[in-house]
Amino acid sequence: MRGGIPYHANPSGTHCSQACLRMGYEYFSPDRPWSWAELDALTGHIEGLTTWNMRAYIETSRLGYDVVVFDPLDYKQLAENPKTYILKTFSPEYAETTFRMSDMGQVVEDSKALLDAHALNLVSRSYGLDEFRTLLDDGYLIATWVDMAITNEIAGQCYPHFILVYGYDDEGVFAHDPGGMDISSHVPDRHIEWGLFERANKINDKGERGEALAFRKTKDVK
Repeated sequence: MRGGIPYHANPSGTHCSQACLRMGYEYFSPDRPWSWAELDALTGHIEGLTTWNMRAYIETSRLGYDVVVFDPLDYKQLAENPKTYILKTFSPEYAETTFRMSDMGQVVEDSKALLDAHALNLVSRSYGLDEFRTLLDDGYLIATWVDMAITNEIAGQCYPHFILVYGYDDEGVFAHDPGGMDISSHVPDRHIEWGLFERANKINDKGERGEALAFRKTKDVK
């Protein structure tokens, strides 16, 4: 298991994906610090809303990283009729959170941009846990979706969230969890047992897992 990965807590409750990118970028290129403003611009963050990850996929690839994305979402359907697609794909709780915390116009725009991006390796399905472990073995860091309500054992809620997984053992994964609004939820070097991890990263009743952005440095990354 690797160490030395810098930790950054979520500064506002809506920057978990930016925090994961910052930790990964600064681990692979320690002489190149990132600011929250730079990461907001890179990901298209809108103040007070959660950030979808289409731009993060595209821009991480453009920075020169070797990128593998597992994402079961149908971005063609999402771009064409986002409300209908979200309602039929996710639980009512997740759909309500998504509509409340998203700019759906930007979701459509970024979905179209992702469909036109051919440089990155986009796998349009859920990842298998063996694939997940192999990516970690091959030197990738993985920013992956979890339901924070499940990882923090909060009943009756849904809290879409991203953590940065950097290793695993027989019992579970090791991750930097940037946390949400509550400072007590900011947990570096968190160990999440496999059963809890599997429950937390399923996005619907079909058992599909959420997004996973795996990235590692290449010689082109500065």
